[in-house]
Amino acid sequence: LELKNINNQILSGIKLKNGGFLFVGYSQPTSEDWNKIYVVKTDKKLNIIWEKIYSSTNYDNKGYSIAELNENEYYILGNTQASKNNALILKIDSDGNEKWFSYLPNLNCTFASHMIINQNSEIIIAGQTAKQLFVSKIDNNGNIVWTYNYLNDNNYHRLYEIKNTDDNGIIIVGNTIKDLKNKKDILIIKLTNHGKQEWISIFGNEYSEVAYDIEQIDKRNYVVGGFSLKDKKG
Repeated sequence: LELKNINNQILSGIKLKNGGFLFVGYSQPTSEDWNKIYVVKTDKKLNIIWEKIYSSTNYDNKGYSIAELNENEYYILGNTQASKNNALILKIDSDGNEKWFSYLPNLNCTFASHMIINQNSEIIIAGQTAKQLFVSKIDNNGNIVWTYNYLNDNNYHRLYEIKNTDDNGIIIVGNTIKDLKNKKDILIIKLTNHGKQEWISIFGNEYSEVAYDIEQIDKRNYVVGGFSLKDKKG
């Protein structure tokens, strides 16, 4: 995939049910413009079908996550200075036309970065609220159905990925920093579909480890990917 404008930046993407791809990020058409949410749709061979830009006047906007509700509807989760909590969710159709958006005014967050659609076609978003992590389910009108927050001993936590699990639950992977030396340990949190905490696992060694992704490989086991800060190579 070769973008036409060097100022178009991709932050994440998904494979669509029809085999094509959908990517989201941001664009700054000229040095005098504000950043705008940028979305590009491609076919199976990464040929561009359409490119779209979405923006709020005189505010920075970036798209961080995108999810397919069905073959005709997609959701975009973004960051915008136009809202008090910096959050924005946008619904578009398969041609990129805007259908609905919300600044999620009842969401308590400082940065919403991740979004998935669960097996019940419900929207789950996640991110940061100061030092703590949050996961929220929202309805089709942008209302908050439930919110889960994680903060342990006022340590600093960071979320890097959220996935659906085979039992219709949610798994989160990230990091926790628990001492003054900024040593990072891997943090995994398992939630039910209703946002109830099932278990937490924190592990590492004398070095720092950073976890960026998690995949469920069978009913009881997961694989975590990331890197270690054991030496300068990481």
